[in-house]
Amino acid sequence: MKIKLYLFLTLTLLISSSLLAQVKNGYRPDENDSLYIQALKEYITKQKTHTNRYIESNLEEKTLYLLWDVQISDLPKMVDGHRIIFLNSLDSKQKKKLYKENNKKLMVIDIMTLTFDKGLFEISFEQWETKLGRRKFVEKTRYGMRVTTYFKADQNKVTFDYSEVGGFY
Repeated sequence: MKIKLYLFLTLTLLISSSLLAQVKNGYRPDENDSLYIQALKEYITKQKTHTNRYIESNLEEKTLYLLWDVQISDLPKMVDGHRIIFLNSLDSKQKKKLYKENNKKLMVIDIMTLTFDKGLFEISFEQWETKLGRRKFVEKTRYGMRVTTYFKADQNKVTFDYSEVGGFY
């Protein structure tokens, strides 16, 4: 129990001291968001190299449609030249219009919760083809690519370690 508490406190200090330096256009991410931004950049990089192996995506349009159920306080509106749209924050009319403009289908990225396993922190982004279902809920219809990004904690900072691509194609 003491080890977990020590690890949690150490991680909190490491993240806040090393990753809060990301300040751009007045945006200051919190500790969690910095890791998610790094993981999203890794997803974009992997998506570009694996697009032809996976189901059609919106990446060419430079817009990423995100779903999230995790604790992210705020992310920038642009990451690596890609516009970010959070489907969770749109009202029913906005969702309906967005799906209508995209032939009633969208490639959406589902953000998974930050986890700690075998000494590494990991964040996964899962790509799904979606449609707008009853009561304007986003329904996942087909699974695409999954990118899992791993981070390690080394002497006062959390750094990118590696990433893996998986999924069905």
